[in-house]
Amino acid sequence: MKFYSKFYLVESGEIRARCDEFRVSVINAHKAIKEYGNSIGANGYRIGFGGQLSSVQFPDGITVPDGFKKPTKDGCCYPKKRSKHAEVFAGFKIPDEVEWMEDYLGCPLSLSYSGNGKRGKVNGSSLIGNVLDPIGIYWYSADCDPLLMVPDIEHYANVLREDNESIVFEDNADQWRMSAPGCREIIKEEWDFLVAKNKQARQQCEK
Repeated sequence: MKFYSKFYLVESGEIRARCDEFRVSVINAHKAIKEYGNSIGANGYRIGFGGQLSSVQFPDGITVPDGFKKPTKDGCCYPKKRSKHAEVFAGFKIPDEVEWMEDYLGCPLSLSYSGNGKRGKVNGSSLIGNVLDPIGIYWYSADCDPLLMVPDIEHYANVLREDNESIVFEDNADQWRMSAPGCREIIKEEWDFLVAKNKQARQQCEK
C-alpha cells in the first residue's frame, strides 16, 4: 500500500516537551554507545533492527578484543554469543520514534478490519509505519520546533473501504486523528523551506 502521511509542526505544550525529552534520550543513548566503543578501542558502530546495537568497527591494525567474531567484509565485528560483550550489547537500545508515537500519541500502526467486501466476508489487517515508512520525529537544529510525520489514518481507511465498503475497524482505529494541543498542521513544502532556510543561515555564518 502507498504511504499517506500528515505533517505537524510541534510549537508548544506538553507534546513539545515530550518531543524534546525523546530527542535527549536518543542523544544520550548514542553517547553511551560511543563511550563503550571508546573503552574497547572501536571507532564506529551500527544500529540494527529495533534500535539495538548490532556491531562495532575497529581501526585498521587494531587487534579485535576477545569476545568478538572476526570482522566482516565491511568491517563489522559482532559479539560472540554468551560473551560479556554480547551482554553489554543487549543493554543498548536507541529509543524508537515509531514506538513513541504509538505509546504517547496512540497512533495506530495497523488497521485490522472485518465485514463484507465485494467478494463476500473479509477479515484482514493492513500494516502502517513499518521500517520502510518515513513516519517519526524530525529536527533540523537543536532548538527548532520539531516535525511530527504521522500516518493519514483517514486516508488509509478510505483506501481500504474502496474494495470493502461495509467493513468495521477494530478498536475504532480508523477514527484516530492527530489532536495534541501545540501542534500545527503544515504541508511538507513548509518544512522543506524551514530546513533550507536554516542551512542557508548556517552557511552564511561559516563564511
